[in-house]
Amino acid sequence: PLYSSAASDVYKRQTYDGVSSYASLANATAFSTGSLVGSDAVGSVTQTTGSTGVAQAGSYSVTPSAAVLSTGAAGNYSFSYVASTNTVDPKVVNLSIRKTYDGATNFTSANSYGTAGNYAITGMVNSEAAPTIASGSASTSSANAAAYNSWSSNALVLSNPNYTLTGGTVAATIDPKAVTVSNTASTTTYDGVSSYASLANGTAFTTGSLVGSDTVGSVTQTTGSTGVAQAGSYSVTPSAAVLSTGAAGNYSFSYVASTNTVDPKAVNLSIRKTYDGASSFTSANSYGTAGNYNITGMVNSEAAPIIASGSCLLYTSPSPRDAHE
Repeated sequence: PLYSSAASDVYKRQTYDGVSSYASLANATAFSTGSLVGSDAVGSVTQTTGSTGVAQAGSYSVTPSAAVLSTGAAGNYSFSYVASTNTVDPKVVNLSIRKTYDGATNFTSANSYGTAGNYAITGMVNSEAAPTIASGSASTSSANAAAYNSWSSNALVLSNPNYTLTGGTVAATIDPKAVTVSNTASTTTYDGVSSYASLANGTAFTTGSLVGSDTVGSVTQTTGSTGVAQAGSYSVTPSAAVLSTGAAGNYSFSYVASTNTVDPKAVNLSIRKTYDGASSFTSANSYGTAGNYNITGMVNSEAAPIIASGSCLLYTSPSPRDAHE
């Protein structure tokens, strides 16, 4: 009678390479046999699979048949065959990804791979195109702007199942958020006391949008002008923003100066001349002679200025009178 023996395929596992066919992987599947008699040995079997083409990541079945003995006579045996379910693992690829600081640890389509150029995937085989991130999210250990080389959690799904991010290198970057700090132009009146530095320090500023409750509490205000602030304009530049809440390192600040103004102090004029039939007051008939005018209203006990040039007109009919302006 025939001797019964089993030929069983041995589970085979390999990584997707974009080249190997199901047929070649099936042919390379090892097998084992039950006990044969004496020195009889099975030299080979025919390995077949129902899958065709290049082997994709996933599982496939391989069934042995038609055992050929290298020693002994096959007719002495009744062989049964046990298939194996083999596996092609996805190829591990590497990810470089970035987003702008948003106060969150997660990278999603909304803040990273939703925008072209925000990530790159490398390590594909056989010159295949890089897959895209189809869905999911991954998280870093902190939300702060920095470079990270690992995920605290990762549920990113690639568009090509032949590739996986699990086990690959990670370069995740959270870039500082760009924010502009702009000075608000201000106008003050000359008082003979206030310095440019003190007026600069009192300059208000506004900021662009920060994240969450983050707030700029102060900036350093500087001006190139020195001494007591004179009537005219001067520039004030903000810098070195300090946050009252949040971390300054999460932001990249740019600064916009203001051009501030010191208005002249208004003073009062009392002026007179002798009737000459003209409505104008000039140096020839009024302030050219000492005592013909008086200026009041100066600040900080400063001396009264003099009228250096020019003229003024009365808007009433000429008549002998004092003119007060």
